[in-house]
Amino acid sequence: MRRLTYEGFLEKYICELSGLNTSSVSKTLKVLPDNPRILEPLALYAVMTNVSYNIISKNKDFMSECSMLKEHSDSYSELPGNYQKLYKSYIYASSKKSREDDTKKLMHKQIHILLNNSGISTYRVSKDLQIDVSNCNAFIKNCDCDRLSKSDVERIWRYLQKIEKEKDMEYIVTK
Repeated sequence: MRRLTYEGFLEKYICELSGLNTSSVSKTLKVLPDNPRILEPLALYAVMTNVSYNIISKNKDFMSECSMLKEHSDSYSELPGNYQKLYKSYIYASSKKSREDDTKKLMHKQIHILLNNSGISTYRVSKDLQIDVSNCNAFIKNCDCDRLSKSDVERIWRYLQKIEKEKDMEYIVTK
């Protein structure tokens, strides 16, 4: 999976904020009066992608914002708070995969404990939950986090917890 770039993040964010299915600066400028939250990410995106002066000059506020960004292009750390928030949002979005992988690794440890206690095979887990056998095996045996989604790992964990509870209840009833 490719790493999310700042430009790519801004492109997606602009599409999301504008409600348009495009990152075209000229088209997004048309919705700027109704949606002022687009100003900062759109101006930053326009400066980063070197949008032509003809497009920038269509809106006075947008043009002044782009001019300010061009003046500070060597030191983005001195930009106003909204741009700092925008960058922090990018950092958060770009680290999503590593956060999910950390969660999967923690769940993997629990899954291993539950599997050893229950005596159930990896094959049975994958068949009962209708998860691809090779992907399930690669995750459980080798902790290959790229093979299963977070929701599939969670399903495995919940399934094994359920089996463990049923096993405990069986023990109580027979005793």
